[in-house]
Amino acid sequence: MIAGAVVAGLVFIALTIVLIPPALDEHLCLRGAPPRNIIILIDKTDRWSDDQAAKLKQHIERIVLNELQTLDKLWLFSFTDIGRNTRAPLFVKCKPQDRSRFYDNERYVQYRLEQLFLKPLGEIAAEVVKFEEHSCSPIVDAILDVVLQSDFSKSGSQNMLNLFSDMRENTASYSLIPGAKCAPPGRVTDEKIRKRFESRKSDIRLAAAKFYQIPIGRQPLDRAQDDKRVRDFWNGLFRLLDLDIQWHFL
Repeated sequence: MIAGAVVAGLVFIALTIVLIPPALDEHLCLRGAPPRNIIILIDKTDRWSDDQAAKLKQHIERIVLNELQTLDKLWLFSFTDIGRNTRAPLFVKCKPQDRSRFYDNERYVQYRLEQLFLKPLGEIAAEVVKFEEHSCSPIVDAILDVVLQSDFSKSGSQNMLNLFSDMRENTASYSLIPGAKCAPPGRVTDEKIRKRFESRKSDIRLAAAKFYQIPIGRQPLDRAQDDKRVRDFWNGLFRLLDLDIQWHFL
Protein backbone atom coordinates (compact mmCIF):
# COMPACT_ATOMS: atom_id res chain seq x y z
CA MET A 1 0.00 0.00 0.00
CA ILE A 2 2.84 2.36 0.92
CA ALA A 3 4.68 1.36 -2.24
CA GLY A 4 1.56 2.11 -4.27
CA ALA A 5 1.27 5.55 -2.68
CA VAL A 6 4.93 6.27 -3.45
CA VAL A 7 4.47 5.22 -7.08
CA ALA A 8 1.34 7.33 -7.36
CA GLY A 9 3.19 10.31 -5.90
CA LEU A 10 6.06 9.93 -8.36
CA VAL A 11 3.63 9.64 -11.25
CA PHE A 12 1.86 12.82 -10.10
CA ILE A 13 5.17 14.72 -9.90
CA ALA A 14 6.22 13.48 -13.33
CA LEU A 15 2.90 14.48 -14.88
CA THR A 16 3.09 17.89 -13.20
CA ILE A 17 6.55 18.51 -14.69
CA VAL A 18 5.54 17.27 -18.13
CA LEU A 19 2.00 18.64 -18.42
CA ILE A 20 2.24 22.11 -16.85
CA PRO A 21 3.70 24.59 -19.36
CA PRO A 22 6.75 26.50 -18.11
CA ALA A 23 6.05 30.02 -16.84
CA LEU A 24 7.44 32.78 -19.05
CA ASP A 25 8.11 36.39 -18.06
CA GLU A 26 7.29 39.55 -20.03
CA HIS A 27 10.37 38.97 -22.24
CA LEU A 28 9.23 35.40 -23.11
CA CYS A 29 12.04 34.06 -20.90
CA LEU A 30 11.73 31.08 -18.58
CA ARG A 31 11.15 32.31 -15.04
CA GLY A 32 13.90 31.39 -12.58
CA ALA A 33 16.31 30.16 -15.27
CA PRO A 34 19.08 32.62 -16.23
CA PRO A 35 19.22 32.68 -20.06
CA ARG A 36 22.25 32.84 -22.29
CA ASN A 37 22.49 36.46 -23.45
CA ILE A 38 23.18 37.13 -27.13
CA ILE A 39 24.08 40.81 -27.49
CA ILE A 40 24.02 42.67 -30.81
CA LEU A 41 25.59 46.14 -30.71
CA ILE A 42 25.43 48.35 -33.82
CA ASP A 43 27.63 51.38 -34.42
CA LYS A 44 25.48 54.03 -36.16
CA THR A 45 28.12 56.76 -36.19
CA ASP A 46 29.16 56.19 -39.82
CA ARG A 47 27.48 56.38 -43.19
CA TRP A 48 27.15 53.01 -44.91
CA SER A 49 25.71 52.04 -48.30
CA ASP A 50 22.31 50.46 -49.00
CA ASP A 51 24.14 47.25 -49.90
CA GLN A 52 25.96 47.24 -46.56
CA ALA A 53 22.67 47.94 -44.76
CA ALA A 54 21.13 44.91 -46.48
CA LYS A 55 24.12 42.74 -45.51
CA LEU A 56 23.91 44.00 -41.93
CA LYS A 57 20.23 43.02 -41.71
CA GLN A 58 21.05 39.60 -43.22
CA HIS A 59 23.74 39.04 -40.59
CA ILE A 60 21.31 39.89 -37.80
CA GLU A 61 18.83 37.39 -39.25
CA ARG A 62 21.60 34.80 -39.54
CA ILE A 63 22.50 35.22 -35.86
CA VAL A 64 18.83 34.75 -34.92
CA LEU A 65 18.38 31.68 -37.15
CA ASN A 66 21.74 29.93 -36.68
CA GLU A 67 23.13 31.00 -33.31
CA LEU A 68 20.15 31.89 -31.15
CA GLN A 69 18.87 28.80 -29.39
CA THR A 70 15.42 28.38 -27.88
CA LEU A 71 15.10 30.53 -24.74
CA ASP A 72 18.36 32.39 -25.44
CA LYS A 73 17.82 36.08 -24.71
CA LEU A 74 18.47 38.47 -27.60
CA TRP A 75 19.52 42.05 -26.82
CA LEU A 76 19.76 44.63 -29.60
CA PHE A 77 21.55 47.94 -28.92
CA SER A 78 22.81 50.75 -31.12
CA PHE A 79 24.85 53.87 -30.42
CA THR A 80 25.76 57.26 -31.85
CA ASP A 81 28.04 59.99 -30.50
CA ILE A 82 25.14 61.92 -28.93
CA GLY A 83 25.20 61.41 -25.16
CA ARG A 84 25.22 58.07 -23.40
CA ASN A 85 22.40 56.55 -25.42
CA THR A 86 23.58 52.94 -25.48
CA ARG A 87 22.09 51.67 -22.26
CA ALA A 88 18.45 51.14 -23.31
CA PRO A 89 18.02 48.10 -25.58
CA LEU A 90 15.97 48.52 -28.73
CA PHE A 91 14.83 44.91 -28.44
CA VAL A 92 15.08 42.35 -25.65
CA LYS A 93 13.29 39.00 -25.70
CA CYS A 94 13.99 35.31 -25.41
CA LYS A 95 13.55 33.20 -28.51
CA PRO A 96 10.40 31.09 -28.06
CA GLN A 97 10.26 27.45 -29.04
CA ASP A 98 9.29 26.92 -32.67
CA ARG A 99 7.41 23.68 -32.21
CA SER A 100 4.68 22.69 -29.79
CA ARG A 101 4.69 20.02 -27.14
CA PHE A 102 1.59 17.89 -26.78
CA TYR A 103 0.13 20.20 -24.09
CA ASP A 104 0.72 23.37 -26.18
CA ASN A 105 -1.63 25.00 -28.63
CA GLU A 106 0.11 24.75 -32.01
CA ARG A 107 -1.33 28.04 -33.23
CA TYR A 108 -0.25 29.90 -30.12
CA VAL A 109 3.29 28.51 -30.38
CA GLN A 110 3.52 29.86 -33.95
CA TYR A 111 1.90 33.15 -32.93
CA ARG A 112 4.34 33.62 -30.08
CA LEU A 113 7.36 32.98 -32.30
CA GLU A 114 6.24 34.92 -35.35
CA GLN A 115 4.15 37.78 -33.93
CA LEU A 116 5.73 38.36 -30.51
CA PHE A 117 9.38 37.74 -31.47
CA LEU A 118 10.26 37.67 -35.18
CA LYS A 119 7.88 40.43 -36.37
CA PRO A 120 8.89 43.13 -33.84
CA LEU A 121 12.55 42.18 -34.25
CA GLY A 122 12.30 42.50 -38.03
CA GLU A 123 10.67 45.93 -37.74
CA ILE A 124 13.36 47.20 -35.38
CA ALA A 125 16.17 45.69 -37.46
CA ALA A 126 14.84 47.43 -40.58
CA GLU A 127 15.11 50.77 -38.79
CA VAL A 128 18.40 50.24 -36.99
CA VAL A 129 20.32 49.45 -40.19
CA LYS A 130 19.47 52.87 -41.65
CA PHE A 131 22.67 54.88 -41.61
CA GLU A 132 23.42 58.01 -39.64
CA GLU A 133 26.58 60.09 -39.71
CA HIS A 134 28.35 61.57 -36.69
CA SER A 135 31.70 63.20 -35.98
CA CYS A 136 32.83 60.79 -33.28
CA SER A 137 32.72 57.02 -32.80
CA PRO A 138 32.87 56.19 -29.05
CA ILE A 139 33.02 52.43 -29.57
CA VAL A 140 34.89 51.66 -26.33
CA ASP A 141 32.36 53.66 -24.28
CA ALA A 142 29.47 51.88 -26.01
CA ILE A 143 30.89 48.41 -25.34
CA LEU A 144 31.49 49.18 -21.67
CA ASP A 145 28.07 50.85 -21.30
CA VAL A 146 26.46 47.60 -22.46
CA VAL A 147 28.56 44.80 -20.95
CA LEU A 148 28.72 46.45 -17.52
CA GLN A 149 24.94 46.51 -17.17
CA SER A 150 23.65 44.48 -14.25
CA ASP A 151 21.97 41.90 -16.51
CA PHE A 152 25.37 40.94 -17.94
CA SER A 153 27.62 41.37 -14.91
CA LYS A 154 25.86 38.84 -12.68
CA SER A 155 27.99 35.96 -11.49
CA GLY A 156 27.46 32.93 -13.71
CA SER A 157 25.89 34.86 -16.58
CA GLN A 158 26.88 33.74 -20.08
CA ASN A 159 27.12 36.61 -22.55
CA MET A 160 28.02 36.66 -26.25
CA LEU A 161 28.85 40.03 -27.86
CA ASN A 162 28.28 40.68 -31.58
CA LEU A 163 29.54 44.12 -32.64
CA PHE A 164 28.85 45.69 -36.05
CA SER A 165 31.14 48.65 -36.73
CA ASP A 166 33.94 50.01 -38.88
CA MET A 167 35.93 49.44 -35.65
CA ARG A 168 37.73 52.79 -35.86
CA GLU A 169 37.53 54.24 -32.37
CA ASN A 170 37.35 58.00 -32.79
CA THR A 171 36.93 60.28 -29.76
CA ALA A 172 38.58 63.38 -28.32
CA SER A 173 40.57 61.06 -26.03
CA TYR A 174 41.89 58.60 -28.61
CA SER A 175 41.39 58.04 -32.33
CA LEU A 176 42.25 55.39 -34.89
CA ILE A 177 41.57 57.97 -37.62
CA PRO A 178 44.44 60.48 -37.59
CA GLY A 179 43.32 63.96 -38.58
CA ALA A 180 39.61 63.23 -38.13
CA LYS A 181 37.35 66.01 -36.87
CA CYS A 182 36.87 64.36 -33.49
CA ALA A 183 40.48 63.16 -33.10
CA PRO A 184 42.71 64.71 -30.41
CA PRO A 185 45.61 66.86 -31.62
CA GLY A 186 49.02 65.23 -31.73
CA ARG A 187 49.89 61.62 -31.03
CA VAL A 188 47.89 60.01 -28.22
CA THR A 189 48.54 56.48 -26.98
CA ASP A 190 45.87 53.95 -26.01
CA GLU A 191 47.31 53.53 -22.51
CA LYS A 192 44.32 55.13 -20.75
CA ILE A 193 41.87 52.94 -22.63
CA ARG A 194 43.86 49.81 -21.83
CA LYS A 195 43.99 50.72 -18.13
CA ARG A 196 40.25 51.38 -18.16
CA PHE A 197 39.53 47.97 -19.67
CA GLU A 198 41.89 46.21 -17.30
CA SER A 199 40.42 47.93 -14.24
CA ARG A 200 36.94 46.57 -15.08
CA LYS A 201 38.08 43.07 -16.02
CA SER A 202 36.49 41.44 -12.98
CA ASP A 203 33.11 43.06 -13.85
CA ILE A 204 33.07 42.10 -17.54
CA ARG A 205 31.68 38.63 -18.15
CA LEU A 206 31.91 37.77 -21.82
CA ALA A 207 32.14 34.21 -23.08
CA ALA A 208 32.75 35.25 -26.69
CA ALA A 209 33.14 38.34 -28.87
CA LYS A 210 32.46 38.52 -32.60
CA PHE A 211 33.33 41.70 -34.51
CA TYR A 212 31.71 42.32 -37.89
CA GLN A 213 33.81 45.01 -39.55
CA ILE A 214 32.04 47.33 -42.00
CA PRO A 215 34.38 49.25 -44.36
CA ILE A 216 33.14 52.84 -44.40
CA GLY A 217 33.84 55.73 -46.77
CA ARG A 218 37.12 56.34 -48.52
CA GLN A 219 39.53 53.54 -47.78
CA PRO A 220 43.27 54.12 -47.14
CA LEU A 221 45.73 53.27 -49.89
CA ASP A 222 47.19 50.44 -47.85
CA ARG A 223 43.94 48.89 -46.67
CA ALA A 224 45.54 45.68 -45.39
CA GLN A 225 48.01 47.54 -43.18
CA ASP A 226 45.32 49.87 -41.85
CA ASP A 227 43.00 46.96 -41.05
CA LYS A 228 45.85 45.23 -39.23
CA ARG A 229 46.44 48.35 -37.12
CA VAL A 230 42.75 48.48 -36.19
CA ARG A 231 42.56 44.74 -35.39
CA ASP A 232 45.76 44.92 -33.33
CA PHE A 233 44.20 47.67 -31.20
CA TRP A 234 41.04 45.68 -30.45
CA ASN A 235 42.77 42.31 -30.10
CA GLY A 236 45.09 43.87 -27.53
CA LEU A 237 42.17 45.28 -25.53
CA PHE A 238 40.22 42.04 -25.47
CA ARG A 239 43.26 39.96 -24.55
CA LEU A 240 43.15 41.93 -21.30
CA LEU A 241 39.84 40.10 -20.78
CA ASP A 242 41.40 36.78 -21.84
CA LEU A 243 39.24 36.78 -24.99
CA ASP A 244 40.14 36.26 -28.62
CA ILE A 245 37.94 38.23 -31.02
CA GLN A 246 36.36 36.33 -33.91
CA TRP A 247 36.61 38.68 -36.91
CA HIS A 248 34.14 38.83 -39.78
CA PHE A 249 33.90 41.32 -42.65
CA LEU A 250 30.82 42.74 -44.36
